[in-house]
Amino acid sequence: MQHLKSLYIALMACASILLFSNQETIILRNSLQKEADVEWLIVGAGPAGIATIGVLHDLGVPYKKIAWVDPEFKVGRIGKYYQNVPANNPTGPLIDFINACQTFSECTSNSLTELRAQDPKQFPTLGIIVPALQDITDYLRTQIPNYQDKINRLNFNNSLWQAKIGTTILSARHVVLAIGSHPKELSYDNT
Repeated sequence: MQHLKSLYIALMACASILLFSNQETIILRNSLQKEADVEWLIVGAGPAGIATIGVLHDLGVPYKKIAWVDPEFKVGRIGKYYQNVPANNPTGPLIDFINACQTFSECTSNSLTELRAQDPKQFPTLGIIVPALQDITDYLRTQIPNYQDKINRLNFNNSLWQAKIGTTILSARHVVLAIGSHPKELSYDNT
């Protein structure tokens, strides 16, 4: 029942470690080194990308230090393909996760109110979370530099990530690829 709340706590702990080790790294950097456009580049606007931004901001990373890239900003494949799929977890842990994230509390909407009013023991379809996550996405896009496009190139050079997004080149100290995965089929000649 506490899976998502535990996941939130684990994400916060991991991000804290990254941030603290990054602070030590920044102190050691050569003062002549090029500054990054942003500290964090988040690629993907599904549940993982949304959660990552929430955790980073809860840890004190300013919105202006985060950039977000997605070709659609429509809650990933859950929003596009899987709304009618039954959930394999009850709504309670998701509600706990959303309530635990201070950043998400900045966003108010009818869909978030409706999600919070759901029976925490029910196993609804995944579509129950899409409107709330879409509202959070729409809010975050008003706060964070965002690019509705695909990354054409991603290189690591001189301690910075360089991402080509359309015609824009953006540098970042850290990149989170929250892009999910596509189902694959194994195809062998001798099967």
